[in-house]
Amino acid sequence: MEWSGLHYCIYKVVNGITNRLEKNTKIQARHLSTQNKEIEDIQTELDEEFENTKSLVYVPCSRAIIKLRILYLDDISEINNGIKSVFGNIEEW
Repeated sequence: MEWSGLHYCIYKVVNGITNRLEKNTKIQARHLSTQNKEIEDIQTELDEEFENTKSLVYVPCSRAIIKLRILYLDDISEINNGIKSVFGNIEEW
């Protein structure tokens, strides 16, 4: 096939665009991979924190014989119904 100047220029432009798209796709894939790793790390930290908190709550709840009292230092308005479903009546201190 004989290349004219215009055909060669079109070929080079298309080839350049294709190369850039491939490079950008690889960069985006790497970036997504990094984000996924960060999300996995955060999820692992949250899982560990949840397990630690669960253990800290389980011990006194499982050992309380007569009366169990739990002091919440934070605002419990968002989790109030969940606390009532587990512990029953809530008394302010």
